[in-house]
Amino acid sequence: MIQDSILKKRQELLGEIRKPGEVINLDFSNEVHNQYFLSLYGGYENLKENFPCFFKAYEDTKSLHEQGLGLNYKTLFQEEERRRNFVDGIDISQVSYSFDDKMLKVEGITSLVEDAAFIDEHLDIKTTAGQPVAGKSQSTSNSFKTIITIETDFNPSEFHSTEIQVDYTVVWMEKPKEEEKPLLKAQVYSKDSEVMELINFVDKVELMFPKSEIGNNPIIICYNREALVGESVDRSYPEAIYNGIQRLLLDFHGKVKFLPNTAKFQKIDPTTFLLKLVSRGMAQYSTAGRINEIVSRFTPSTDGFDFSLNYDWKDDVPTARLPLQDIAQIQMTVGFYLVDGKKGDIIISSTVPASIGNICKAIPLKLLWGCLSKDTIVTMADGSNKQINRIRIGEKLTTGVGSVGVVTNIWRGIEEEPLLRIETENGGFIKCTELHPLMTQKGIKTAGNLNGEDMLIDFMGVPNKITAIYPVNEKEVINLDLSIVNNENEEQGTTMICNGFIVGDNRMQNHHFLWQKEKMIEGRCYEEESVRKNQMFYEWGLKGE
Repeated sequence: MIQDSILKKRQELLGEIRKPGEVINLDFSNEVHNQYFLSLYGGYENLKENFPCFFKAYEDTKSLHEQGLGLNYKTLFQEEERRRNFVDGIDISQVSYSFDDKMLKVEGITSLVEDAAFIDEHLDIKTTAGQPVAGKSQSTSNSFKTIITIETDFNPSEFHSTEIQVDYTVVWMEKPKEEEKPLLKAQVYSKDSEVMELINFVDKVELMFPKSEIGNNPIIICYNREALVGESVDRSYPEAIYNGIQRLLLDFHGKVKFLPNTAKFQKIDPTTFLLKLVSRGMAQYSTAGRINEIVSRFTPSTDGFDFSLNYDWKDDVPTARLPLQDIAQIQMTVGFYLVDGKKGDIIISSTVPASIGNICKAIPLKLLWGCLSKDTIVTMADGSNKQINRIRIGEKLTTGVGSVGVVTNIWRGIEEEPLLRIETENGGFIKCTELHPLMTQKGIKTAGNLNGEDMLIDFMGVPNKITAIYPVNEKEVINLDLSIVNNENEEQGTTMICNGFIVGDNRMQNHHFLWQKEKMIEGRCYEEESVRKNQMFYEWGLKGE
């Protein structure tokens, strides 16, 4: 049981922060926000004494906030006026109540664009009269997506109010890159719900699309290309570029059947409408400027209602989100009114265990961009080009700094995972493993850490904007060890020119991987992790007094 005094103080601070329906970024330069954050971890002194690594990240983050930096940091692409899909996000994805067994179920979900060193979640439920109902906390390491669920007894007759307040607080530590410091981010999302309104009038919800007619799981959606050999695609959308950026397009339609003797459907409550894709980050169906259109797309049927949304989500997929290889989960909620004034709701989710009543289990998606690759071409010392599989030990190559490197070893192998193909705006490309180091405008980065904001440096030193990154189903890989005369840092490796771009050799790949591993271990603070988890973990449930 969490201590009553701690819970009370935490709830008082949270009451000053929460704004139902809005995500609040915790600003450590704001004293209320700061004290609420510290209350999650036993206060300032406890954080400082027991978790020095975590405390250092907190201090560095607080310093940025006090300078007016870091709180809502935007990439160059995000500086534009248009909204962007697939950004870090948290959501209360489900609030449902069973009148038969008097069980309340609440679910929170977090999805980040990149892996976090850890994600801490706090989910709390109380009535609007201030009576605690239930709460839970959990911590997950080395992840980009988490789900937290509470299922608890809730008998409205035992409480002074049947309206509940749900608060979902998430704290995560970003993994440091290159020479960056580990920083913290924290968000609070709140939702209010009237339990007595959660009456189920629905017999069945059927999602007509996204749906696979050929049995795919996940459902395969293609953008900007046709199906490749061996691929079975459920839907292929043509090129849809807006101001040079791919729009997110996805049809969404289905049928809702009511239970017998239910009044006729009147309309949806647009304030409750929420449709998201949860992959690495969240993409939300835009309602800006088209609320009336969305309402009009939910129409009465003989035994319920149908819906068919505009396939244009009115948001862009920024190049910073390429490659989009991860599975995308579906989340949709919407409340509706009957002609007799009663209110119900439906939930469509690919994370629920099964379809039942007003809850529909959807099949997750996989969104694909791109096409096939070719063999890697290496620039030799005499300026000629040669396929890497034809190079032999002793041959001389041109390095990325203009010197001559001698091939001292050749490594061949079979990769279990697909290779990545990286394309640039000038028509160039290269394919390699996720761990292979490439020269960018920010320095050396591994292919798996590249995104559409990076630029590959070519043999002339010119940065080339990345336009696509995606997997290709090729297994055989080749890498080279190079030796350069008078190179004092030979164990750190050197560079060579492949397909016109500057890339690292095998020694550089190994050195970069070991450096990153050491940096990650330092950033995650492994020695503190189990203690921190034990201190912050709680799960409680209280009856109304």
